[in-house]
Amino acid sequence: MSQVQILTAGEGNRQALASVLRERYAVEDDQTFQGVDCHIVDDRTLPKYRDTLLAHKRDNHPQFCPVVLIRREDTDINIKLPDADSVDSPQIVDEIMTAPVDKATLFRRLSNLLSRRAQTRTLIEKTDRLDRFASMLAHELRNPVAIGQIYSQQLPTTADTEAVAYVTEAFDRLEAMIDVLLVLTRGSEAVSDATTINPAETARAAWDVADTASATLTVDIDGEIQADETYIRHLFRNLFENAVEHGGADVSVVVGALPSGFYVADDGTGVPPSKRETVFEAGYTTASEHGGAGLGLAFVRELADVYEWECSVTESETGGARFEFTGVDVTRGE
Repeated sequence: MSQVQILTAGEGNRQALASVLRERYAVEDDQTFQGVDCHIVDDRTLPKYRDTLLAHKRDNHPQFCPVVLIRREDTDINIKLPDADSVDSPQIVDEIMTAPVDKATLFRRLSNLLSRRAQTRTLIEKTDRLDRFASMLAHELRNPVAIGQIYSQQLPTTADTEAVAYVTEAFDRLEAMIDVLLVLTRGSEAVSDATTINPAETARAAWDVADTASATLTVDIDGEIQADETYIRHLFRNLFENAVEHGGADVSVVVGALPSGFYVADDGTGVPPSKRETVFEAGYTTASEHGGAGLGLAFVRELADVYEWECSVTESETGGARFEFTGVDVTRGE
């Protein structure tokens, strides 16, 4: 049963409201703030509890902590409902009702708010389970992958060189997938402290290990950025292999500079406008028959979010795809 705390003025009105709410909820009418599922205030008590309620919302974020304001028609307190598109700190009030409130309206609106709270709690629990699973999986896989990499490098020179290359590449891909999965599930917690890296050198290093067939790479970017070199190399590699996958074995790829970042473009078939957000969704792939898991571009967007960069896809000058990263703090050469 959900818990509701009534933090309103007037003992008589408070008891009357509590009597109604007890039909469906566990009600706390003591005026000492408690961490319940929903708080009800009025225009006289809101100033008193404002800071406490905001602190409660921030401390429990992303868990939804609804606050209902019951106001008089003649009140001079101006309170606005939160903007659904706002990314600012949580606003104090989630629902406003003008007294007197009929029972049906009260129960309906409280039910909607508490359902939303339950949904966020469920989502948080699922995310936590996924985080624990990903961490466990990464821990269990890293050791055998490291052993495999060591032994593959110690194979005798008489061994089949092509087979050795395939084995080495397989272990390297497994290591990369572990890093990708951790970023997708843990976000910034999976990324180590940023260091100064050269994106041009990192792009070329990624190209050297990517499956790029007979594709060509042009790097036209200078300067340095603050990031994790390993993950930026994964970012470039995913974009390069995505270009080959969709643009063909002989696709041309360019890594270039933007005023506040960089881009990766190709001369392939491009991404239709209707798909330019969908391609970043985890699980979206047009190459499932060839083993595609739909994680590469999801990782690219998630890593950009971790670094608070803007990531978007548009059309390149040659009609292919162009992935742009802006809001990047780039230190240009003299």
